[in-house]
Amino acid sequence: MKTRLITLATAISTLLAGAAFGDDTMSGSVHANTPAGSVGAGAGVNAGSNGASVNTGASVNSGSTADPSSTANPYGGAKYGGAINNNTLPQGAIPSPAERQPTAGSDLDNETPPSATTPPVNNYNITNNNEDVTGTTSVTPRRHHKAGIEISAGGGVTDFSRSGTRDMTSPGGEWEARVTMGSRSFIGLEAAYVGTAQDIRALGLDSNAFLASNSVEGLLRVNLLRGAMLQPFVFGGASYVRYSIVNDSFNTSNVSNSDNTLGIPFGAGLGMRLGHTGALLDARFTYRPIFEESLMDNAGANVSAGAGDLDNWNASMRLGWEF
Repeated sequence: MKTRLITLATAISTLLAGAAFGDDTMSGSVHANTPAGSVGAGAGVNAGSNGASVNTGASVNSGSTADPSSTANPYGGAKYGGAINNNTLPQGAIPSPAERQPTAGSDLDNETPPSATTPPVNNYNITNNNEDVTGTTSVTPRRHHKAGIEISAGGGVTDFSRSGTRDMTSPGGEWEARVTMGSRSFIGLEAAYVGTAQDIRALGLDSNAFLASNSVEGLLRVNLLRGAMLQPFVFGGASYVRYSIVNDSFNTSNVSNSDNTLGIPFGAGLGMRLGHTGALLDARFTYRPIFEESLMDNAGANVSAGAGDLDNWNASMRLGWEF
């Protein structure tokens, strides 16, 4: 009996030794390529003698090389199963998708790679030096001077306000050019040229003659609204006005050929900006009392003598541009 026990122990020892060092005794050995000097933690232990050897743990060595069957999946550990070497991630860490190398039948085969992060969509057009970087057309409001500068020109109709002078003349045309500083400020300044032409009738005056005026004026303008699409305003100032009889071949009448006068224009108007283009329309009504005049002092009984004979009004509209 004792002899049989010794024989059995010897056989078991031989079996274990062959499994640990790669002997093919059981035709299912594990870690056949474990190098010398390595210490296996549970490696090379077979579950039975039926030829199916099962590795119950992974080899974790400071200098060992993992079993070839486990190196095909280097990132195993607690989550995936397999060998963990010196250069592998800590236990429980998950490698990046680029580092994963799944093998057939592994858990990684059934995993869905994480999707790339999609940046938030910007619904706004971004312009850089007036260049649209989104590929779509953007409308950038036009820049303008902070105070507002206008240049405009236009025309309208004019007539005298005194009945005696109206009896000798007809309503005429008016034209003007104007520069405004401060169209977007509460207070602005205007400088303008204004010209007029009207028919005139008098005994001893050529029937083809007409009365012309040329004037320059400076105005103080008060904008009731600032920067709005519709901008009402009032104004007042002073002007130099020169009246002349032109296109006459003779003049034996009591109407002087020319006269230099002083005007005090004032009135109100409405400006309209045409979107953000910089274009604008300006309509205004001006009343202009005239002083220091002597053009019609000797014209006859139908004309009142003295100041006020040439008082006039005009209604005009201009088209311009705002900077």
